[in-house]
Amino acid sequence: MLMDQVQQTFQYVSDVPLKSVSVAGTFNVWNKEATPLKLDSDGRTWSVKLSVPYGKVQYKFVINGEKWITDPRNPAVTADGNGNSNSFVLIAPVGYERPASPVDGVIADSALKHETGVKWVNYDQGRLNFSLRARPNDLQAVSLVVNGKLVPMKVQGEDELFATYVTSIPWNRKTDLRYQFRLRDGSQTEFFGPQGLAEAKTNAFSLRAKEFRPFIVPNWVEKSVVYQIFPDRFANGTATNDDPKTMPWDGKPTWYNTFGGDAVGIQSHLDYLKNLGVSAIYFNPVFKSPSVHRYDATDFKLVDPKFGTNQEF
Repeated sequence: MLMDQVQQTFQYVSDVPLKSVSVAGTFNVWNKEATPLKLDSDGRTWSVKLSVPYGKVQYKFVINGEKWITDPRNPAVTADGNGNSNSFVLIAPVGYERPASPVDGVIADSALKHETGVKWVNYDQGRLNFSLRARPNDLQAVSLVVNGKLVPMKVQGEDELFATYVTSIPWNRKTDLRYQFRLRDGSQTEFFGPQGLAEAKTNAFSLRAKEFRPFIVPNWVEKSVVYQIFPDRFANGTATNDDPKTMPWDGKPTWYNTFGGDAVGIQSHLDYLKNLGVSAIYFNPVFKSPSVHRYDATDFKLVDPKFGTNQEF
């Protein structure tokens, strides 16, 4: 099981015989075929156990491969953005059953996370940026302790389960660093490092300048005007690669219908984009996929034939 994931059972009970039941959700990019449920010996109960990530996990059951329904045994629902609802479960780390408080002297160590790679540590424009994950409203103060120096951290963002604390320091990319995080919760002060919450002296992350490979934003990105294209809905340049069910260009968009936007259509509009001042294009997924949005790609080396050929792209 992957870190930050737990086992969750999805179960559907039917009073009538069914051919199949599957579950689609945020954990399998809403692919109705990816996660079938198995029928139990009672002939009524369909179930599957999955590893799902911490957080708000949305899902629906798909009956007989066609009918999408919310979980009748779960009253928790949320809007799906299309006028309907999804069922959801909130998967929380151990210890979250106790209310969070920044002054109770109890730190939810199951929420704490930091790694020495990109995302958690990164370099940009002369500064080294640090991030720490913790439980929201659980800590009174958080500081980075780097080479003996104390640097305050602040919350950059949070959701139902986690808050992200950030700070930065000047760095010449030549100096090795040892660092840890000082956490204060009421009268309790703890130090977080590679050993978790432990004594400060022996519990420090190491960053060796010669080995650290930060993600550096290319200069051209910061100087570009970027235009985002959802390939199916930009321009249909040729009908030769259209799906048989391709909609007229002025048809009503739905979750599943296609309009035939393709690489040829984009190519024919490059002058239009340049005249707008655009100097870079950000593409939504273009690779072979069973869906119109193509986030569930099946071949990352093959441009979807409905969009064109690799050479055209």
